[in-house]
Amino acid sequence: MADHCNDELQWSAERDQLVAEKAELQDRLLRGRAEFDNFRKRTERERSDYIQYAAMEMVRELLPILDDFERAQLADLGKRADWIWISGNHDPALPQWLSGRIAEEVAIGNLVFRHEPSDYTGRGEIAGHLHPCKTVNRRGQSLRRRCFASDGLRLVMPSFGAYTGGLDVRDSALRSLFPKDFLAYVLGRARVYAVAA
Repeated sequence: MADHCNDELQWSAERDQLVAEKAELQDRLLRGRAEFDNFRKRTERERSDYIQYAAMEMVRELLPILDDFERAQLADLGKRADWIWISGNHDPALPQWLSGRIAEEVAIGNLVFRHEPSDYTGRGEIAGHLHPCKTVNRRGQSLRRRCFASDGLRLVMPSFGAYTGGLDVRDSALRSLFPKDFLAYVLGRARVYAVAA
């Protein structure tokens, strides 16, 4: 009987030792998986950062060339016509290399061009400054796009530059410019979409 009890105690101790070893191996396996997952994520992040850095470097190298090319095109266009540039808060004066003249506003017939929208004057108006944009939901995705805002008498233009943002067409600053309903002419990849603002 004593031998039988000793055997049970020995098996119980061996079982406890095996359970402890199993727990330790499972813990080591989980840590190894976590370390590998962290390594994989870090490698992906570093790869993404490298690609982004390489792309930024390429853009930095090309930007002066593109800027010079675009400047040359604008300078050439400026020689072919009498250009009138509407001054704004981002560009109050013309660069020296650009020809033409600058004005606060220009009236041509019943149409007034100005930087910042003003009170209605009984004329048509084309202005910028507020740079409207519209959020469009399509196929479960939400896209924020530049747009023109117009009621047929006034047109507020979007920003086409990289330094200015956009004001949502539902913002009170834009809505207050249009006494009645107006449309947002949303810029798509290949066409313009007229949607209710």
